[in-house]
Amino acid sequence: MRIIELPDNPRISFIKWSRDSQKLAFTLTQTTGLELWVLYIADGTTKRLTEPVLNAAYGTPYRWFDDETLICKFVSHNRGELPTQSNIPPGPLIQENLGNKKTNSYLYKFTQKFL
Repeated sequence: MRIIELPDNPRISFIKWSRDSQKLAFTLTQTTGLELWVLYIADGTTKRLTEPVLNAAYGTPYRWFDDETLICKFVSHNRGELPTQSNIPPGPLIQENLGNKKTNSYLYKFTQKFL
């Protein structure tokens, strides 16, 4: 049994074998983003390949191109700040009166005036 060196409490995702099954690529989720790591099966060593810059917004952030090459999707280094939370409500405010409270009945008064 081998012990694999990783940071404490790793959150691993997007695990993919190389075509020759000699390497295992995976991502570690950090507080600032996704890092790409590789595990070398022959000796059990791991290596971090990227800083937390992978982009998984539209699916898998990387793919094996061949046994030695990975193609990665990165977060743009010149992206802006995160958008601020909108003040617009997510939908209409729906209220229901089941006869327990008095409400303004302007429409009722308006229609009674013309009937």
